[in-house]
Amino acid sequence: MIDRYKAGPGGLIAALFVFLVGSFWAQPAAALDIIDLSMGYYKDDNRLTVNTPGLLINKDLTESASFSIKYTYETFEKEAPQNAADAVTGATTVSGGTGGGYDETRHEIVAGFAQQFRSTLIGLGYFYGDENDFHSDAYSVALTQFLFETNLAVTALYGKTFDEIDKLDPPNDDFPKDKDTDTFTIAATQILTPRLLISGGYSLSKVEGFQSLPLRKVNAIQGSIQGIPIGTIYEEKHPDERTRQTFFLGLKQYFLSGRAIYLNLSYYMDDWGVHAIAAEPRIQQYLSESVILRLRYRFYSQTAADFYQPTYSASEVTEESLKTADVRLRDYDTHTVGIAIRLVGKMIDDWSVLMSYDRYFETNDGLKANIYQVTLSIPY
Repeated sequence: MIDRYKAGPGGLIAALFVFLVGSFWAQPAAALDIIDLSMGYYKDDNRLTVNTPGLLINKDLTESASFSIKYTYETFEKEAPQNAADAVTGATTVSGGTGGGYDETRHEIVAGFAQQFRSTLIGLGYFYGDENDFHSDAYSVALTQFLFETNLAVTALYGKTFDEIDKLDPPNDDFPKDKDTDTFTIAATQILTPRLLISGGYSLSKVEGFQSLPLRKVNAIQGSIQGIPIGTIYEEKHPDERTRQTFFLGLKQYFLSGRAIYLNLSYYMDDWGVHAIAAEPRIQQYLSESVILRLRYRFYSQTAADFYQPTYSASEVTEESLKTADVRLRDYDTHTVGIAIRLVGKMIDDWSVLMSYDRYFETNDGLKANIYQVTLSIPY
């Protein structure tokens, strides 16, 4: 799957709170009563299809308080391979299978509340995620302080995530198992000129508990018969602790011509040996009062985890040794090129429609995907 599935509940809650902060900051007296109806579609050449309908409701409770809630119903459909060879190569899927076909659904709820007290904004967040073999609850609290006549905003956020991982096939009395995550984030946004903003920050996550996926398999090759690999299949095993760090920086430049340029940069590292960089420039242009065009490009590159291998030799592994063939822990580069158009209606209460298309591809194994998104925003 693509990078957006790596954000986790902490990133989703933080994104929702940033939306609320930006709304209070940019237009403190403006109405934020909006309903967003969205539909996302993902299709790659690895036989995976994802449909993501969603509903977001944002409500101004008072002039200084706002509440948002978003529900997403996501379906994953993976077609089975043409032959059985995929089952022993270590190939993985988003659900952790061994390469066969499957159908899954995921329910997700993200809720956020923000209350402003003069130059201080306090936010609370909650995340709920549920699949057939995975459940997650996350809670967060954030504090933003506006300084220097609101030209500077400093935000501190703490989040706690409780995950429960189950094993359904075959059932195992040792499951479900728990994984807990503590996330600390500090960020700041500074208005440098009336049309130039800079933002940046740092995030630290400490993960403890069961971090493998029960259905994902690793193949230890012992030899071959007539060119066909013969080996032992193991369940993957990850460390029980992980420390993750992310540094991020963003720039926004606005022009009188109705154009805006955005640049987002990030650097990630953890104690499993994974290092990653991401860069995303965007250009947004008003074509008319009711038509906005956005172009974007995103580059992402990461190194592999210290214990990752697509396959192992029989002498390298035991039941207790660290091992994984998880494609999300390999080294790879990705490119995403996208276009979006927002149509703002003047006849129907300022309704707007956002339509976007992204082309995603990886340079290592050649995976390609098409991603479509349509969002209808309805003020009320």
